[in-house]
Amino acid sequence: MSMLPLFSALQEQGIKPEALLAKHGLQLDKLSATSQIDFNTHAEIIREALPFVDDPLLGIRLGERVTMTSYGLFAMLLLSAPSLKHMIDCAVQYQRLSPNICHVSVHYVNNYVELRQTLPQLCDQRLKTYFVDYDFAGTAAFIREVTRGMPDLTIKSGIAREQPERDKLTAFTCLLGTTPQFGQTFSWVRIPTKMMTLKSHHSNALAHNLYKTQAQALIRQVFSESSDIVAQINVMLDGYNGLPYPNQPDIASQIGISESTMRRRLNTQGTSFRALAEKHKKNRAQTLLRLENTSVQHIALRLGYADSPTFVKAFKKWTGLTPRQFRLSM
Repeated sequence: MSMLPLFSALQEQGIKPEALLAKHGLQLDKLSATSQIDFNTHAEIIREALPFVDDPLLGIRLGERVTMTSYGLFAMLLLSAPSLKHMIDCAVQYQRLSPNICHVSVHYVNNYVELRQTLPQLCDQRLKTYFVDYDFAGTAAFIREVTRGMPDLTIKSGIAREQPERDKLTAFTCLLGTTPQFGQTFSWVRIPTKMMTLKSHHSNALAHNLYKTQAQALIRQVFSESSDIVAQINVMLDGYNGLPYPNQPDIASQIGISESTMRRRLNTQGTSFRALAEKHKKNRAQTLLRLENTSVQHIALRLGYADSPTFVKAFKKWTGLTPRQFRLSM
């Protein structure tokens, strides 16, 4: 799905995308909306296509072409969410259903919720710029649609690419109403935390639950084609920002395998669900502790601990510091 806008741009130049796909053993008419093409193949196809379209802002222009229909079930799931917070949680948890390339994670920066986009490692600078621009523009379009009619959100943003020439800045300013900070390590969009309870004009709790059930079934189908069980679990854990914190049966069920199968597959990769969950909890705890208004008790609850002392003991084991000492060291 993420390649379709570029294919349309090629066709406008009189170039048939079928020839590019055929070089990699792919046929456009044989692919489905959920077809999984490995990242290296995807990147190589895009790299071969870019020279045919002479436009330094191609990623931005094509990203802006992405409509809600391009996101399919993923769009319906997010648009129907009861609040911005639910929308962001689902965007991370079910991102494998999105056509975007960058990995999305949620972080808390002062009084903002930050949606962070991290691109896989690439050496080709033009290809990297294309992917960064494309995902950033697509995400901006989505945010504009979801927040349409809401009060001024004073959204801030940054993008992982060099600042373009002055005559091209307008293309970026138009995305979210302000000029993003260029030259960032990763792209990000920050929305004030006080806005997290707001509803979009598409909100529909009943429909959202139905779409969520469909999304869980579809993501099981997508995951069943992947052997990287560690990546699967990390994606699922990243999606949990609310309560309750997921346990092993929860994750196994969402991936669509038994607990024993998950344990066996993790064991072959030299790890366990507990180890992955501990790493995730450590990173999430450090992120939450950077918020001055987040109590230790609240963090303990968010991470599935029965009480604060148990969480404090675990945190000290991870970092050698108590949560209070960690905050003082920042």
